[in-house]
Amino acid sequence: MKLSSNQAEQWDKTVVQRHGHSNSTAGIRIIELHQQHIHHVGTLWRETEYKNFVPYSPQLDGLHVAQCGSSAEVQAAAEAGYHKLLLAPSHSLLMKSERVRLIREMLLAGTAGERATALQKLLPLMTAEYEHMLAVLHRHAAIHGYVRLLDAPIMQLLPSIADLELRMGVVQRFAADSDLSVERHRLHQQWLKLKQWKQWLHSGNGDKCMLSSAVVEWIDMQAEALFRAEQRLANQGYDIQLTVLLPYEAGSWKQHVGCVRLAAEQILGVHATRSYPIVGIRIEHAVSARKNMSQSGRIGGLGGQFVLPEIDMDWEEVDFVWMSRGGEQTNENDHF
Repeated sequence: MKLSSNQAEQWDKTVVQRHGHSNSTAGIRIIELHQQHIHHVGTLWRETEYKNFVPYSPQLDGLHVAQCGSSAEVQAAAEAGYHKLLLAPSHSLLMKSERVRLIREMLLAGTAGERATALQKLLPLMTAEYEHMLAVLHRHAAIHGYVRLLDAPIMQLLPSIADLELRMGVVQRFAADSDLSVERHRLHQQWLKLKQWKQWLHSGNGDKCMLSSAVVEWIDMQAEALFRAEQRLANQGYDIQLTVLLPYEAGSWKQHVGCVRLAAEQILGVHATRSYPIVGIRIEHAVSARKNMSQSGRIGGLGGQFVLPEIDMDWEEVDFVWMSRGGEQTNENDHF
């Protein structure tokens, strides 16, 4: 799918100001990772320290990744010598009026076909966002980006309860006036979807529910957009390798991983069998700490013993597991 230049919306250039700083490095956080290969488990990357931004030095011990939330931060981190970046774009990029309209069209769709149509309309816009985020890099700089796909809380995207009720009334009148049974069925399905979201909003239990949790196809579309952006940049001479870093979602993580691998195979073809990882799972320390711990899961690590969480996951399904420190996140752009 070719993108015209007017489809590429500007990446949010406003640099988040923190601690009185206004330069493009103020929002960058440097994450120190400890990497281990665990027998019968796989590769574990564990966050051991967060630091404010410092230029990269070969003398730094361990693996260091620069966490960036905007194209300005991506450019600054790369110019400072970092070749491994954690890209965590803000969900504010989804809050532009046209995108909110299309996301609502997707959420309120009564059929799978209508939902797929809305997702296809979003695809070029998301591809343009990822491409713009990475196009600031130097063409000959070898960069490996670990990408947390764009996502957002559903509560910020759904219409109000009053608006849903108004839509339900309109749909009901259209259905009553229709002489076609197929059209009446379609409108009834849409009415049921509106009723479902209205009841969900009334429940008040979805404050932290994300798009990717409610719409499985969201991960598929986002992964396709990302790999399309990677392919387009590669055709322009960029040396960028991208790996999707998914949040751990009990019960759905495996389906999400499958969506990413399929998108990589469809877009990248033979390059999807590349030597660097396609997809990893990110687990918040706060989540893993609440799980029962297995004595057999203890491994040696920095600062003493580390205990692997017992979670609903076959670690061999993913290329690696990224164990986040969770509560110590400091980047205001984070949204997982």
